[in-house]
Amino acid sequence: MDGTSAPRSVGIAALSPIWLCGLTWGAGAFWLVGRTLVELAGSWGEVAAGAAGLAGVLVLHALIVARVVKHRRVPWWTVGAQAVLTWAPLWVWGEGWAPVGCLLAGGLFVLADRTRAWWPLAAALGCGPVLALAPGPLSPWVAGVPVAGLAEYALIILAMRTHCLGAVRGQQVGEAVQQERRRLTRDLHDLVGHRLTVLVLKIELLQRLVASAGDAKVAAAVAEALELVRGVTGDVRSVAHGLRLPSLEAELNSARSVLESAGVSCRVRMSCEEVPRPVSEVLTHVLREGVTNILRHTSAKECAIWLSEREGTFHLSMVNDGARSAGPAGHGLLNLREKVTEAGGRFEATRLPHAVFWISTHITHQHV
Repeated sequence: MDGTSAPRSVGIAALSPIWLCGLTWGAGAFWLVGRTLVELAGSWGEVAAGAAGLAGVLVLHALIVARVVKHRRVPWWTVGAQAVLTWAPLWVWGEGWAPVGCLLAGGLFVLADRTRAWWPLAAALGCGPVLALAPGPLSPWVAGVPVAGLAEYALIILAMRTHCLGAVRGQQVGEAVQQERRRLTRDLHDLVGHRLTVLVLKIELLQRLVASAGDAKVAAAVAEALELVRGVTGDVRSVAHGLRLPSLEAELNSARSVLESAGVSCRVRMSCEEVPRPVSEVLTHVLREGVTNILRHTSAKECAIWLSEREGTFHLSMVNDGARSAGPAGHGLLNLREKVTEAGGRFEATRLPHAVFWISTHITHQHV
């Protein structure tokens, strides 16, 4: 796990309340528009004027809320313009226009929270009593407008706080991953790195002693052992620092070298030019475990490895002779099967007649 993949799910989870609040606000705005236009049903001129006024109120209100959510300064003319479009039509349409005051109250509550000023709060609470001055039976809306505005404020603030909390959690997860990586790097350097360095020095000394003795076979074996230890040192460094893993082609060459140094004739065939990194990581584990299985649990003399690709699906096969009598599956192969299955692939390990052991892995790039 790296520092970017973990917070991703947290960010998606934090966005869901924002989408929910947006849908709820949209549904409320749709209801408000529909109800107001029905109340204003009369001549086409009145309906058109009402629709234009509602469009202006909704645009201004959305502008105010959007700037508050993005932590930007809200121009005061937007609040004044929305107040004019909210209160002026009351003296023309009366009760039919009263619900529009809910948007003004909600915007003022949000603005009060953003600016920490007293006057937007007072204005929001006063949106209801102002209705008492307008003509018509508006008494039910005197308390309803501030309450509806407060509900919108709670919805918007909840979404903002949830989103901020998700961002903070994502940052904390990223920092925790980096701290753990630094700890791992330090421990590997202090413990494993030191011993590997000493081991390399010892093998180099042994290589010089064997070279002076003049035994070519032993010198070649020592040279291969030295190369393997250096490769392990590089792998440990890659794991500690989160570096890119070696290419699958390099791993195939390394597998052939290891098997041939153990007396196993190995044929490698690779018919795909480029393997995506996620697929390469999974197949590298399969390849390494397969080589380990051959060295530990067989008396193989021959081995063949094929890597191919067809329509985005990569296929890695390993076949060797000298398989011993069938027994319970080792933990390595079982763990490998689980790893490949989790990556969306298919893994098979079968003992065939004539002491032949076969490992096959199919994995598709889109599924990793």
